[in-house]
Amino acid sequence: MSPANIFDDLPALQDQALENRGLHDELERFLSTERELGVKNGLVWWFERKHIYPRLYRMAMDYLSIPGKFVYARNCTRSRQISQPPQ
Repeated sequence: MSPANIFDDLPALQDQALENRGLHDELERFLSTERELGVKNGLVWWFERKHIYPRLYRMAMDYLSIPGKFVYARNCTRSRQISQPPQ
């Protein structure tokens, strides 16, 4: 029986399908655990669990390590103090 799509049997796509399945299993495992309240530092929390959730750990590091940036709202009209840049 031939595949429905000629690309279904490409080895590169089969490897990707296995990787996606692993990520799905890892995500399901993470979502099925109890929430931990009182976590002070998300980076530390993920670092301590990187052996349990290796793929989610890498995604969390990418997301949580983005530096924050203060954006001054110049057009704010509620208060003159807010609309003036700090001296």
